[in-house]
Amino acid sequence: MPYDVPIRTRCGMRCDFCPAFGPNRTGANLQRASIVWAEVFDVHIPPEAIACGGCRGRERDLLDQECPVRPCVLAKGLDDCGQCPDMPCDTLLRRWVSREEVEATLGRSLTEDDYRRYVLPFENAPYLSARVGRSKTAEKERPRRG
Repeated sequence: MPYDVPIRTRCGMRCDFCPAFGPNRTGANLQRASIVWAEVFDVHIPPEAIACGGCRGRERDLLDQECPVRPCVLAKGLDDCGQCPDMPCDTLLRRWVSREEVEATLGRSLTEDDYRRYVLPFENAPYLSARVGRSKTAEKERPRRG
């Protein structure tokens, strides 16, 4: 990736790893991203619509216009969810991603390439858990997709 430091979203995801973010789109397999995201996250975005300026940018440049986390963090005057005393709240848990949970939901392992390119950018659980301590995040269980 072309960045010297991680670029994180308000919920701890990695813009700098995401194929939808800025210069990352050049050379990215957006068709594959669309397929994997539909299977893994139940998000259906046509490849030609996959483009994002990151949630630290302008609202109109967001890929996920329905994200509940960004407005919550901004309303509280925080940089990200890791600063919130309520973390992990129900709002964040709607966007909580870990490889283990994704694979458990799918009932199979991801290929390393699919994980690295299309899931790792969204894997915020380890980062946020480390910021506040694993014991606090273990208190709440993420609701499973039904």
